[in-house]
Amino acid sequence: MITFLRIVHLLSATVWVGGSTVLVVVGVPAIRATEGEARVAAMLLLTLRGTPLAGWGRRLKDALDVTVALVGVILCLPLMAIISLLIVLDSRGPVFYRQQRIGKAAVPFYAWKFRTMVVGADQRLARDRRLRERFAATYKLVDDPRVTRMGRWLRRTSLDELPQLINVLRGEMSFVGPRPEVPRYVDMFAETYRELLAVRPGITDPASVAFRDEEALLGRSSNAEELYVHEILPRKLALSRAYVRQRSLGLDVRLIARTVAAILGWHAPSAQMEQMESAAAVLEGQR
Repeated sequence: MITFLRIVHLLSATVWVGGSTVLVVVGVPAIRATEGEARVAAMLLLTLRGTPLAGWGRRLKDALDVTVALVGVILCLPLMAIISLLIVLDSRGPVFYRQQRIGKAAVPFYAWKFRTMVVGADQRLARDRRLRERFAATYKLVDDPRVTRMGRWLRRTSLDELPQLINVLRGEMSFVGPRPEVPRYVDMFAETYRELLAVRPGITDPASVAFRDEEALLGRSSNAEELYVHEILPRKLALSRAYVRQRSLGLDVRLIARTVAAILGWHAPSAQMEQMESAAAVLEGQR
């Protein structure tokens, strides 16, 4: 609440409260507003809807996030140690990699992952003309030669995201929530993100489960960026919006179970997931 009031004050905003909805109309941002607060100002309008996770439900979710993340880090330490050793043996360079993403209230943060690319990947892209031309044409490199052998396995199993348990402990992420995106895509879909940035991003969400085969879909496309921006990302955002509007502790538990099942190759149908996908289809049709 203090952070919310600070943003309202710094952005010269007018607030209307009605039922479970808070409507914030943002004016001209103050000169000393932070980058995250200025990004909120650029969005002009932010609507927060009440959900079953308001009040005590939200506090319980926060407590469960910290507790489960702490237990998860302890239990996964042996696995993370083995992965770290295999990364070092596979290629030279650091074990971890961080990338800036946009979090709750449009505040940037660094999401941690296990390194899956060779050291100097950006420099290699700059030196390799053919690789650079492929990247310039699609903005996404499928079968990227810069990805290490260990990196391909980590990405396929999603184990490269295990270090994001640290982001959960730091309060930057939740176990379940809309997946955080890079600033470029947030700016591209700013209107949709007004709603999604009202909650903390998560390690998994319905879109993560529905698009486990995203890399394969992009690999079959002649223009991966066009496919991602015009088809895949809008569908993922619609699923995330449906989650934000229906979220509850029970739904979070089911999504975590479905994520584990998907990683293991199991398929577990869920009536609530089907309902959410139907709601997402309606939201996507409204864009």
